Amino acid sequence: MARKALFATNDQSAAPSKVESDLDHGGGSDVAVRDQDSGQEDAAKPQAKKQRPAVLAQTPEQRRAGLGIEEDLLNAIRDRADEETISSWLREQATCCGELTLQRLTQGGSVSGGEAQSILESYGYYVDDVGDHKNILDILAFHIWVKLDTKDEKAEKEIRKLTAQLSPAVPTGVTHCVFPHTSDTPTELYEKFPLAEKICSTLMCPIVQAHERDFVSVASVNPITAATVGVLLEYIMEREGVRPITFALTLGAGAWTALCNKQFGIEA
Repeated sequence: MARKALFATNDQSAAPSKVESDLDHGGGSDVAVRDQDSGQEDAAKPQAKKQRPAVLAQTPEQRRAGLGIEEDLLNAIRDRADEETISSWLREQATCCGELTLQRLTQGGSVSGGEAQSILESYGYYVDDVGDHKNILDILAFHIWVKLDTKDEKAEKEIRKLTAQLSPAVPTGVTHCVFPHTSDTPTELYEKFPLAEKICSTLMCPIVQAHERDFVSVASVNPITAATVGVLLEYIMEREGVRPITFALTLGAGAWTALCNKQFGIEA
């Protein structure tokens, strides 16, 4: 199936993509976190009140468009497509997350346009080679581990730096999780929603906290991937009459790989 070309060219004057514009809508995670934390204090600040709807009033359709979530993937979920079809579209979604990630890193100066194109091309070959029942390494880990040829402390620091740079790309806010190893595997939720486990394991985005009728928190080294998986879980669960709030969390690379191993048996 043809892959959509979301990544901009090296021409710095190129107009932002529709996906890029939708991600920018809402002003970034700093506004969301400040508004959530400030409580009554914000009631006396008209400007803060004006900003809040821009972040929190996004419809599910706007969030899906902003993250480049494929309608074909949503249709496959809706129609309860076979596992091979779902896996195929999840590979497409992983590449889309990679494209959005590299757009942001290019804008922030962490990679050049030429580097981003090369990384995306290599990542595309990697994703295309992944089988239907395999897990897909996030592009941040793929990029740094290949670049440094190591997964040591230096690599972890490099990934953390890029994670922090990407966090403002998620309008609804992102929280960094320091102690994910204390989280229990949400076995009951995975059993009730097997497609949720399929998506979380394929995109290596484990659920850190869950109360299915109230909230679900998903985590990754990449906030864009975490937000994407959160939106997909909302879609799956709403179709079963459950409407939780989803939260995107980020993890350090070591904690992320340990949690993926604990929940899915993945050895990244």
